[in-house]
Amino acid sequence: MFSPWLRSLAAKAFAPIPDEPAWMWADREVRFRKQHSAEPCYRSAKTPWVRWLHEIMQAPWRMRKGRRVRIRRVRIKKCTQSGFTEAILNGFRRAAKFDPKNFIYAINSKDEAVNVRERLVDTLEALGEHVFKPGEDADELTKLTLRLREMTGWFIGSFSEGAFANKPAPWVVADEYDDHATFTNNATTLDLLEERVKKFDDESLSIALGKPQLVGGPIDKEHAKGDQFEWMVPCPHCGCCQLLEWERVRFGHCKDLFGKWDRERVLAETFYECLSGCHITEDRKEWMEAQGRWYLTALGDPETVSLHMSDLHALDKGSTLGHLALEFIDAAAAAKKGDFTKLQVFNNGRLGLGFEQRVEKFGLIDVMNCRAAYRRGTIPQAGLILCDGMDVGLYVNTKWVAIAMHPQTAEGWIIDWNVAGQPSDLLTIIREKSYRCPTDGSALAARFAFIDVRYKTDKVYAVAQQMPGRIFPMMGLPAQTIARGISWDTVPGMPADFGVIKFKKEGANDDLLLDRIKGRRPPLIHFPEDADEEFMLEFTHERLIKDPVTARLSWAPKPNGPNHWQDATEMVLTGFDFLIDGPRTRASLPIAAAPAPAEV
Repeated sequence: MFSPWLRSLAAKAFAPIPDEPAWMWADREVRFRKQHSAEPCYRSAKTPWVRWLHEIMQAPWRMRKGRRVRIRRVRIKKCTQSGFTEAILNGFRRAAKFDPKNFIYAINSKDEAVNVRERLVDTLEALGEHVFKPGEDADELTKLTLRLREMTGWFIGSFSEGAFANKPAPWVVADEYDDHATFTNNATTLDLLEERVKKFDDESLSIALGKPQLVGGPIDKEHAKGDQFEWMVPCPHCGCCQLLEWERVRFGHCKDLFGKWDRERVLAETFYECLSGCHITEDRKEWMEAQGRWYLTALGDPETVSLHMSDLHALDKGSTLGHLALEFIDAAAAAKKGDFTKLQVFNNGRLGLGFEQRVEKFGLIDVMNCRAAYRRGTIPQAGLILCDGMDVGLYVNTKWVAIAMHPQTAEGWIIDWNVAGQPSDLLTIIREKSYRCPTDGSALAARFAFIDVRYKTDKVYAVAQQMPGRIFPMMGLPAQTIARGISWDTVPGMPADFGVIKFKKEGANDDLLLDRIKGRRPPLIHFPEDADEEFMLEFTHERLIKDPVTARLSWAPKPNGPNHWQDATEMVLTGFDFLIDGPRTRASLPIAAAPAPAEV
């Protein structure tokens, strides 16, 4: 009854959806022409971090705190070689063949919209003619609409407000989001796109991605709203799982006898120093990336997944550690002459980070100036009160400090520091560690302890309950989320006298970095004369920056490197300030339901 061609078309049209991850299907089926890719076929092994985005578009669900949560938004701060755009196109390709869905793809210009459409059409042709709507000319690229079998895709330049109207689509994408226009009543393209998906509650997915241009810019703000994930990889030598950070790329040794950069050596000898001190060379990156995983690093809206990726993970030949080092050297040289353009491009495109102009630097010399005439592990004078502070990491980087505090002036002397495994280690530190005072021969153990509650909250609460009135959970918060400098908040479900000390993180930075360290204003903080460089460097990574639009000074949302010992120190200074009713407490509003700590 039916022609062989029609029977073949029907068989293809109703083929069952393959029971495999979407990225695995793309590896097998997606083919490129030479003008679109140096690779003949898609290989997710080159960008393994995008496999999760494939899976989200295939089935937008995940587990969160033991519950199954629907993913409705994905926000991505990407780098130049991230591969996320291709992953989104793979989602469209798979839908065209197995599960048709309308989509809108908005990018920063009409020309770029045409380029993306052309790339998609090319690969759809390789999947078979049956994906196109009968009679549609697949080569007609002057139009920005792609009509497929039971599926329509609209490609839109981001500067046309009317182009978003009357286009029903469960999938919407805003690419290169920092370059998009703002429309009437400050509406953004993302606002207009999300209006399109409201009627598709069961299938809706909104994706915004781009290279962030400025800290606090459009994609930076969107990214901050969700549960934030970072791609972490294991060291091939010691197995330590870690986030790759630019500050740990080592190339300073690649200079000639006259102190000038030897560019050949930079290309060949640049390496990455892992958290344990191992030297990781370029040839080990492919193994590392194959073992990588997305780790949750900050909580936000549970229905929004926020991802960040830098070219430190890139496996293409133009993005080796040596190539990145050379780009940074050139950018830094231009910045010294007052031209920050290259440095901003490096931050945006290579690190996937917004740019900021730093106006206050905290260098190692500032911390070294805080050293005093006493040795690590000794109490410099009698009559001090020892306090411990612990900054709890989500997976790694749980670190603690011991600081001797003056009971009247709140002056502090850092006595000891180290790395811990779990919050419960704080109990052992308090019970077993004491330090001798050479002046009177007395031994001092910790009277109070302060511990970060942001991660491993239940374990922190359990530790604090074992020493009530001595161990205090603490949480540093942005200024806009807390009304007082320091406050005491009870915890639902806990005893009435159990609570968390919450404080403004910016105020703690001002106190420690600007006043005590940089300005050397009382109450001072002292470091032992034998403090090691690794410890002191953690006090140099915060950045005070100027907003390029408002010129307002503020602390950058994230430090330039690890600062866990600094955070632990700030908890001791702030917590002790709270216990003795110190200056920052007196400057704030009255504290209700405050505990009655042991007499200081």
